[in-house]
Amino acid sequence: MKKYILISIWLINSVMGFAQQDNPYKDANIDRVKTKIIHEFNRFEFLESIAIAEDGTIFTSNLFDGKVYAIKNGKANLLFDFDGMAAGLSNLDKNHILLTGSSKDKKALVYKINTKNGDAEILALFPQGMVLNGISRLDKSNFLIADSFKGVLWKLNTDDASVSIWLEHDLLKKASSEGQNPGANGVKVKNGFVYISNTEKQTMLKLPINKNSSPGEIKVFHSNVVFNDFEVDQAGNIYGASNVFDNVVKVSLNGEKTVIAQYDQGVAGSTCLTWRSKKEEYLLVSTNGGILKPNKCDVTPAKIVELIID
Repeated sequence: MKKYILISIWLINSVMGFAQQDNPYKDANIDRVKTKIIHEFNRFEFLESIAIAEDGTIFTSNLFDGKVYAIKNGKANLLFDFDGMAAGLSNLDKNHILLTGSSKDKKALVYKINTKNGDAEILALFPQGMVLNGISRLDKSNFLIADSFKGVLWKLNTDDASVSIWLEHDLLKKASSEGQNPGANGVKVKNGFVYISNTEKQTMLKLPINKNSSPGEIKVFHSNVVFNDFEVDQAGNIYGASNVFDNVVKVSLNGEKTVIAQYDQGVAGSTCLTWRSKKEEYLLVSTNGGILKPNKCDVTPAKIVELIID
């Protein structure tokens, strides 16, 4: 019962925070792509992240229930669950994924999960961590993890399970300590650059990776964009999950915003995106069904949706 009371308080605070944000996509171009629903979950399930294995198995995390599902051939099976909050997912190797989250006593941690049988272990604890969120591979052994309330990027070495702050910067922080929305949220490493979404500040950030894997100068890449998580293509275009605005938005290099999927296509409460393959022809999107809507009658089942990108 205590868990659900805390969830309800979080939802109320989040609705209040998002309600204060104007829709940055109300004047955006609309060019809808074809979509396909891969799997439908229940209403009021908050699918937070998504990853895909080489064999096509899709993994998604349920934020508040502390669960990870494996989806294959349209069928979802529970892979792992724990008493806590399950956030970001990333592939580690062909047999394991990494999950960021926090325990019931609010300890920030990363799990290493066997994708074949669901066996899991806590790979690392973050004593100074607050809210671990998006995760992306930096190099062979190191991963970057966004801490949404501390405003840093952590580096996790999966060889020795050591953790350290890779980057701390004002651009990663929340706009105010009073706000309920995340600061640094999603993170992606692509073609020698790191991209980060700062949800509360409504920015996309970008920085180069130095030859010694240290961070270069971080800059605002795009402004007036509200993204939970996102994906990047080879050209550097951003595809963002807008969560409460119920769409998926493409932001071109020059900053032009185009809505490519909308509420009626199944992306209400879009949260995270990943490419189905390296060909970048299909995007997979996780959603929460619009769970943050003030009118709960408008909440739809959470889904995994495929977008066909031309």
